[in-house]
Amino acid sequence: MKDRTLLALWLVAVVAIGFVHDPAWLAALLALVLGLMLALQGGVAWSMAARALAAVALVNVTVSAAYAIWAWTAGESWTTFVLRLNLRVFLLALLALWLTRNIDLVRAVDRWPSIRFLVVIVLGQVRALQRMLGEQRMALVSRSPTRPSLNVRFASAASQVSVALEKTEGRAEALNQGMRARGFFDDRA
Repeated sequence: MKDRTLLALWLVAVVAIGFVHDPAWLAALLALVLGLMLALQGGVAWSMAARALAAVALVNVTVSAAYAIWAWTAGESWTTFVLRLNLRVFLLALLALWLTRNIDLVRAVDRWPSIRFLVVIVLGQVRALQRMLGEQRMALVSRSPTRPSLNVRFASAASQVSVALEKTEGRAEALNQGMRARGFFDDRA
């Protein structure tokens, strides 16, 4: 019951945040969420905020810079849009990270068997990818007598992404075929 309630509250919060366009209100919501997280979880909140920021930083910086350059060449203001974008994305990422840490998603959707089935499949895929990436990291460490150089680490990361994409595509195809064989998709339409 607790998991289902928290999932419903999270969904309402995500939709509500989509309707907030003023950066000051978004900053206030972000401060409120961080304050609540600090009150409920202590110092873990800062590490969660750092992880959420790291997860969205590269994309946000790229999109913000591109929009700022476009707006500058068009002679328009860019600050409101960039603030809104970055605050909203960081807030949503922080809430999503909090959600994954604090609820059992399978238990939250246990009333809906089809959704529970998809959640179990997705969680299985995530765990398989986490295990594979962990094994590749351990392989890099075991082959390196000293700390690998930045170029070696970048090459290893690129290899990990390539392998992860190939395995994900193969697993998705196999799952799709298995689900189709069991009548999960209605291809007659």
